[in-house]
Amino acid sequence: MAGLSSAVSFLAILAVALGVLRLGHIGAGVIRPDVVTGSVAVANLIRVERSAGFVPLVPYYRPIGTGIERPEITVTRRELVTVEIVWRSANELRLLEWRGEPMLSPPPGAAPIATFKESALWSSDGRVEALVRVDGTWVHLTTDLPERDVRRIVATLRPP
Repeated sequence: MAGLSSAVSFLAILAVALGVLRLGHIGAGVIRPDVVTGSVAVANLIRVERSAGFVPLVPYYRPIGTGIERPEITVTRRELVTVEIVWRSANELRLLEWRGEPMLSPPPGAAPIATFKESALWSSDGRVEALVRVDGTWVHLTTDLPERDVRRIVATLRPP
């Protein structure tokens, strides 16, 4: 009977220890989101800096076709931290942002955007894309809006 009692005690202590380790594992992401790798949905732009380590840029001009709803915001932490902000309604506006070196190259024939030294604008498959560097942050914009709207959106990119 004593052997059974000690086995039960051992299993109870083991269960508690594993539970504490699991809570610590889950709690680390809540307490320090910068230590979590992978993709995390973020509720609003205010919390992005804590998760991404930088303040994303948002357009102060957004055509009504992108809707009035809150955007979907995803922070992905891998070798390079990215922030993706997406507005969806009648039209879609998608911004992918990161700091550091460019992750992609514009296709040959892409046009520069006049007010930005490091920039490109091009169309592909019915979508307009822009790649621009603003104050050390790279922004890759993809949308089904017309090019004139894309130029206005890029010109108004600022921190929130």
